[in-house]
Amino acid sequence: MSATWDRLRYLSAPVEAGRSETDGDTSAGESSSVDWERLRTLLRSHGLCGYVDSESIAPAAPEVRDWLDDARREQTVRGLGLTETLYGARAVLEEAGVDSLPYKGPVTSVVAYDDVGTRAYADVDLLVGPDDFGPAREALVGAGYEQVERLRGLGEVALRDGRGHVVDLHRSILPRYLPYSLRFDEVWERRSTVDLGNGEVPALDPADRLVVSCVHGTKHCWYRLAWLRDLAALVAANHADDERVRERASALGCRRQVILGTWLADAVYDVTPPPWVERAVRSGDSDLKSVGESLLGRLRGGEARPPSDRDQFRVQWRTLSRWTDRAVYATRVATIPSDADVESVALPASLAPLYRAVRPVRLAVRYGRSRWSDHSADG
Repeated sequence: MSATWDRLRYLSAPVEAGRSETDGDTSAGESSSVDWERLRTLLRSHGLCGYVDSESIAPAAPEVRDWLDDARREQTVRGLGLTETLYGARAVLEEAGVDSLPYKGPVTSVVAYDDVGTRAYADVDLLVGPDDFGPAREALVGAGYEQVERLRGLGEVALRDGRGHVVDLHRSILPRYLPYSLRFDEVWERRSTVDLGNGEVPALDPADRLVVSCVHGTKHCWYRLAWLRDLAALVAANHADDERVRERASALGCRRQVILGTWLADAVYDVTPPPWVERAVRSGDSDLKSVGESLLGRLRGGEARPPSDRDQFRVQWRTLSRWTDRAVYATRVATIPSDADVESVALPASLAPLYRAVRPVRLAVRYGRSRWSDHSADG
């Protein structure tokens, strides 16, 4: 796996992060040692097809080059279609008097790579203010979008347009169970703009973008290499002012999550972390380093697989700085309903708040079954 992993890193690395465009084909991992079929699986699994120049593969594995060309074309077409969906959904919300801010997806792709098709993404994410969430949903449904999820525990709803593209409507840009939040009015006030090819759209401030990227990756245990690739590209390009990122992360209480994400991006893609991150790493935070090494080991292990709820909880818990934050986090995890909680009991909309009672009951039952299973196995 080592030669294949090294080649995966080399082929997908940003030029700015240390990969020379003139490096030879054997600069990272001997060609004869690379499992090219395995490499193809990893490129697809980790969402890296759009980052790799197929010509860099051609001499050693022409069949993989041809497959990659097809995958990139397919991804570009999908990216263009989803970008049109983004413009269409924003037009509906604008007509309804709702401010909406797109993030991730095509916005990050253009900011980091100047192209909507480089990143792989399956839907469009739009952020609106909490008070506008209901009117925004109603406006999209009234315009013909089909609501495919009636409630999400993390403050989202998914709607599908006539072409089958999904718009994820968010009222919070950070998971609601975290002890900190970015208010929509503050994010909107600091917003920048990005041209996706058919006119400018509002976008996150660069410092907000770095922080949100690190929180999102940590939430999902950084199981997809593409997220680290995006972060590495932004860090290598000096996308945001280092001091503003530090201040924003410290104010939100997610400083360790930003350090973790940047440390992993450096470990994989050899970027130069901001000085304050380097100082924090040198300070000897052994627990955070342990988390990073564990996540890096899972990445090296192979295909991108979503972590279990337990793994997500452990990583989030260990990256929070204060015990008071951990207490808030644990309480919210125990009471904010998930999709599975909602699906387990059919309640009318008027009784939706009762899902907060369903959540701890289901957690207790699941924990009890787990303990019983462990006890039976030991016996």
